[in-house]
Amino acid sequence: MTLIESAFATSSRIYMRFPTEADANGNWHNWLNDPAHQMLLGREVWPNSLSMQLQYLKDMEKDLSRLLLAICDKETHEHIGIASLSGINRFHQSAQTGLIIGSGNHLDGTYAIDSLALLTEIGLIRMNLHRLEASALLINQRSHLLNKVLGWKEVGIRRESHFCNGSFTDSIIYEILRSDWLNSSKRPSCEDLPQGTR
Repeated sequence: MTLIESAFATSSRIYMRFPTEADANGNWHNWLNDPAHQMLLGREVWPNSLSMQLQYLKDMEKDLSRLLLAICDKETHEHIGIASLSGINRFHQSAQTGLIIGSGNHLDGTYAIDSLALLTEIGLIRMNLHRLEASALLINQRSHLLNKVLGWKEVGIRRESHFCNGSFTDSIIYEILRSDWLNSSKRPSCEDLPQGTR
């Protein structure tokens, strides 16, 4: 079985699979040490080590309220980022999305669009959730553009939610409902989806 055949989900240029210890031992932990990533993600400034990343992976394997997926380049099989659905609530059928593209060769924005589209498809169609939510710091213009391109709706503001570059900044809240996504032209093409999810 090839890497793509064993993937959890695929689209035209990427596939998503469960992260491995090899991923944790690779560049993953360094992405979260990058000051630019820390700033745009609103992460606490704290060093991230290989052992901490491995422990995080082990903890996530036991956490049924969170789905963590490695994003891989379909052509090269390079691990280029991480996508997640967290706070999964089966009763209210909702979750929050998270996404980071860490590979320097994949930062043109198109891989982020593919990744969020596939993650949205997984959450709303494959997992039958009703609503997904995302947030982005006011200064993170790429994230705002990403959500708007895929038809997510801006629904609110968390005022001065994060301390960044010496001052507090707002974060913008986005959401998308299953009914919105079902009618969206941004969904991954049918041939890319597993049987039973089209």
